[in-house]
Amino acid sequence: MRSSYELVSVGDSESDLLRKMGKSYPRYFKHRDGRYSCSATEYVYEIDMQIYTVWVCNGKIFKIDVNSK
Repeated sequence: MRSSYELVSVGDSESDLLRKMGKSYPRYFKHRDGRYSCSATEYVYEIDMQIYTVWVCNGKIFKIDVNSK
């Protein structure tokens, strides 16, 4: 998320996300991608009429989804 999408990006650490964006209420789940799986965390932020959903696995951001409100 730099300039709305520029604060964090895929590959950044979870600690970078929490330091730059603050802590939202996390949701924990099991992420599976083929034979690979991990315990993942989902954070949701509302910024400028958009909803950013950030998924973290093994301490790294692996996906950012942006939707309009």
